Amino acid sequence: MAFKKGQSGNPGGVPKGGKALAPATLEEVLELAKTFSIEALQVLRTIMRDKKNSPTARVVAAKGLLERAWGAPVSYNAEEDRNRRELDSISDEELLADINRLRRTRAGGRAVPSPGDPKIAH
Repeated sequence: MAFKKGQSGNPGGVPKGGKALAPATLEEVLELAKTFSIEALQVLRTIMRDKKNSPTARVVAAKGLLERAWGAPVSYNAEEDRNRRELDSISDEELLADINRLRRTRAGGRAVPSPGDPKIAH
């Protein structure tokens, strides 16, 4: 395909006066990014402290600072915690009975209670 005179063959290319980036490895990119760490933290601090900024911008900046200092927060799931506590209170015998009942269900299509199983009425 021929290009028209004065029309760029790469309109989204490097702007006039700009430099094209040299190919880099992931390690080189990471090292380059680390050189901006102090400046990035200073920008976050400035955004967080400037009351002229929106509350959203200030919270996002504060969150960014906290996560860099302390790491991302661990998510808490109340349902998982409740289930974990319930499992801790079940005896080994009860767990084995439940496992065997599930195996029978899977094999035969219906649950057959173990003898003496208190959870299922006979």
